[in-house]
Amino acid sequence: MGERRRDRCSAESARRLQRQLPAEITPGLTVGEFDTIESRYSFRFADDHRAFLAAGLPVDRPGESGRRGWPDWRHGDPEVLHAWLAQPAAGVLFDVEYNGFWHPVWGDRPAETIRCLEIARRELANVPQLVPVFGHRFLPAIAGQWGHPVLSIVQTDAIYYGLDLSDYLRHEFLGRPSDLASAHATVPFWNYLLGDSGGPPDSAAVEPSDRYAVSPGQAVEQLRMLALERLSGRPVDPEKLIEAALVALVLDIDSESLPLLGGLTRAEIDRAEDLFDRVSNELGIVPTVATDDGDV
Repeated sequence: MGERRRDRCSAESARRLQRQLPAEITPGLTVGEFDTIESRYSFRFADDHRAFLAAGLPVDRPGESGRRGWPDWRHGDPEVLHAWLAQPAAGVLFDVEYNGFWHPVWGDRPAETIRCLEIARRELANVPQLVPVFGHRFLPAIAGQWGHPVLSIVQTDAIYYGLDLSDYLRHEFLGRPSDLASAHATVPFWNYLLGDSGGPPDSAAVEPSDRYAVSPGQAVEQLRMLALERLSGRPVDPEKLIEAALVALVLDIDSESLPLLGGLTRAEIDRAEDLFDRVSNELGIVPTVATDDGDV
């Protein structure tokens, strides 16, 4: 992770940061609450993540519950939290099934998709758990360690969002610059997705993006809002349509055209709007959206 001086995210520094966050800050988690959470969801918080949540628990402000923001470890729906924790691995499995992803250490890729998924599930069960910090921003769950980079993960598309937890919060929410080009992930498997162990191309620093859904209802609502934006005449980036489809697929939304939309490559991006309209009609979220071979 480089030679820079890392912030251990003390209680005092965490509270300073929390006062500037777009969140409602509730009392920090107690030792008993940490024990309950870690037992229920079968992971251990990294030391800096634990210190941050002990200083105060950020939750979404009233009226923002339909958006994917801060995980509410105290009062959140356990099904939503389980799905949130499972989403990084579920996204990888989606790319194994639909986009041909295969990690070289898994051996030769079988011809049968069902066998590919069996192997990938077994291997992913042994990789370090990622724990959501905010939306699709995750920290590795490694008790006794601190200072790991914060990662943004959507399927096998992984990028750095902070050199460590404190740097991430300042970068994402306070607009402070971050030397993300110097980030280096040391956590097995996920470092491959970041290009740090002979994996896919090197990650790039990006600006904060929209929040993601964490439940099927939220995924459909996000698709509906995008459809309404397009109907109103406002331009919508085709990559947002593909991204929303990917999230909906991970959350098991059923639509014939959804895998086609979510599986588009950058070279096929000109098909995104047509496929999105088809998805909208199949889900019945905006009845007046038309496809190019049907009536309004």
